[in-house]
Amino acid sequence: EEVVIKDTVKFIGGGAFTFCESIKEITLPDSVISIGNGAFSYCDSLIDITLPEGMKAVLYVPSDAEVKINSDFA
Repeated sequence: EEVVIKDTVKFIGGGAFTFCESIKEITLPDSVISIGNGAFSYCDSLIDITLPEGMKAVLYVPSDAEVKINSDFA
């Protein structure tokens, strides 16, 4: 399953997608500036995350996920 967040969302709260085991891909729009702690915890199928240019903070990303960064975020 692929999740695409609407472009009106600014924050992904901590635990927002915890235990959503069917998510394989997630694309965050440029409006998202931070992801809360554990937002994708236990998303065991999550293998692809696309981050936006304006990302300010990432507090947790599953260790086996492939992260695509659309900016100079480091």
